Amino acid sequence: SYHLLLWGGASDRQYRFPYLKTGQTERKSLLLSLICNSEKQMNGKLNGLFYGSLENITISNDYQVLDAPLVKNTNYFSCILQDDNNLLNQEDFTFTLEAANGVMDHTNTPLGTEPVYYRPYRQEVSILDEEETPVIHARLNTLRIMKGDQTTLTIKHVPSGQEILRLPLTQYLLLSKIHSHTGDEMGDQEYLDRQSEWNLIFTVVEKNGGGFLQIGIVVGTWIHWLHGMEV
Repeated sequence: SYHLLLWGGASDRQYRFPYLKTGQTERKSLLLSLICNSEKQMNGKLNGLFYGSLENITISNDYQVLDAPLVKNTNYFSCILQDDNNLLNQEDFTFTLEAANGVMDHTNTPLGTEPVYYRPYRQEVSILDEEETPVIHARLNTLRIMKGDQTTLTIKHVPSGQEILRLPLTQYLLLSKIHSHTGDEMGDQEYLDRQSEWNLIFTVVEKNGGGFLQIGIVVGTWIHWLHGMEV
């Protein structure tokens, strides 16, 4: 019998596999690595990456069709930064998603602690409503997010050099999970794996003379305000 490992969407332009040798390559050495620049940054849009595993498969000479459940490893974020009272310049803010998931093992688990710094693959000013309120719209992506990991999202105010937000991202994403009243809700990791597109809205309130007093965070239908900021 065979144990089949499946990777879908693993373009050679973005992902790297070890060289496989028949009868020599061990399962534990089957690592998929994200190709980053020399500063461990990724600022491109990732191809959709899928993983699956089938165990105890018998291969015969007859035509066979096998069904394999797949996990989507790529997560896409739409981040909106707005200030209801002031105009924001997109050059004044940077977004960085930091996650130690640049190497995945044969069980689809991130290895190591070295972070990858995901930067927006697209950032622009968008217009929200009839009042033509401009907002900064940044699109980022990352590979698999794990419950209990240290994935963070940081927004930096470039002119002052200060971080206006450093968010433990995974914890906030799990707050958007709708809890079941029947007791049959999915687990946290299953929720993170099933949800691959996330919308985050950040509302900042500037104080007189510069800096920010507070920032609001919207994840799904959940809203949180951070007050008393000294930025």
